[in-house]
Amino acid sequence: MALTYGLYVCKLSVYEALFMTPSNDVRTIEKKLKELSALIEQREQTQSRVTKTEAVIRAFIELLEDDVDQRIYTARLAAANKPHGITGAVKNSLTATGKKLVTPIEVRDDLQKSGFPLSGYSNALAVVYTTLKRLCEQGFAEKIEGKCRMKASTPKSSGSGMPSDKEMKELLAQVAKKGRVRKK
Repeated sequence: MALTYGLYVCKLSVYEALFMTPSNDVRTIEKKLKELSALIEQREQTQSRVTKTEAVIRAFIELLEDDVDQRIYTARLAAANKPHGITGAVKNSLTATGKKLVTPIEVRDDLQKSGFPLSGYSNALAVVYTTLKRLCEQGFAEKIEGKCRMKASTPKSSGSGMPSDKEMKELLAQVAKKGRVRKK
C-alpha cells in the first residue's frame, strides 16, 4: 500500500510539473512572448527604415557631379553601415569584389584587412567557408569551381565595401588638393 501511495504521489508531482504550471509563471511567459513579438516588429520596421534611408542616400550620392565627392560619401556610407555579423561582412566582401570569383581564403583575408574581428572564432576560415556555403544555398552567391561571387541579380544593399587604406589615402590626397579638409 505504501509503495502504491508513493507511486501515486510521484505521478501527481510529474503531472503538476507538466500540466499545472503556476499561474504567475504562465502570465510571465505570456507577457514576455508579447514583448518579444513587439521587439521583433520594431526590428523589422527599423530595418525597413534603414534600407529606405540608405537608398535615398545612394540616390543623392549618384547626383553629385564631383567623382571625389561620390567616392567620399560612398566610403562614409559604407563606414556608417558596417556589418555587425559575419554574414553581413562576408556579403560586403563579395560585393566589393564585384563579379570577380574569390576563394574563402581571399574572403577571410579581406575581412582581416577590413578590421572585422575574426579573432573571436577558433577557426575563422571554417566560419567563412560555412557562411559562403549558406549564402550560396540562400541564393545570394554562386559557387564556381570552389570560388564564390555575389549573384548578378543580388542588389548591392549594404554598401560597396570600405575602400582600402591605399584608396583612402588617395581620396584624402584629392580632398586636400581641392582644399576641402577642415582644420580644427
